[in-house]
Amino acid sequence: MLYPTVSATWPGGTGRLDHKYVILGGVLLLVAMGVGGWIIFNGTGGANANKPKLGDDAAVEQMIADDYPKDLTEWIEANPARMLGGMNAMQATMMERQLKKMGATKVLAFGAGVLCLVIAVELPDDPTQRKVLLDWHDQKRLPGDPHTKDVGQRYFLHKHSTVNEAYSINTPMFSSA
Repeated sequence: MLYPTVSATWPGGTGRLDHKYVILGGVLLLVAMGVGGWIIFNGTGGANANKPKLGDDAAVEQMIADDYPKDLTEWIEANPARMLGGMNAMQATMMERQLKKMGATKVLAFGAGVLCLVIAVELPDDPTQRKVLLDWHDQKRLPGDPHTKDVGQRYFLHKHSTVNEAYSINTPMFSSA
């Protein structure tokens, strides 16, 4: 008997409450608490939910959740008519290769249409590579867009216009040097 001063009977039964029902109820309660805790923890973003998002990270994470992200080359190969701003498929693929040579870990395009006007570039951990990528971004940014500083962000968004002479195949960005 668990507590000798407490007497319990099973509803509708004639005998005392069996210990196996008490144990079963306790196990079910622990499982329910564990599942509920997991849902609450994961449903709110977990431990990272309250961390401030740096730079463009919040916008990129929202775009990843909502806007059909794909690796830029995969996005282009899915439909040969696709364009990145004013760049054709070959120019966009070359730009992605160059960004990855500079250290970008991912270059993501968004959307299911044929035109993408913004890409997300995932920055590496190496400070030198981060600086090279952010300098490239600042040189190629659209007029009126602010300069991007390294504040420890994971991503930066790079916008494209529909006509952009800065991405000519003859620019130093595409040279082999």
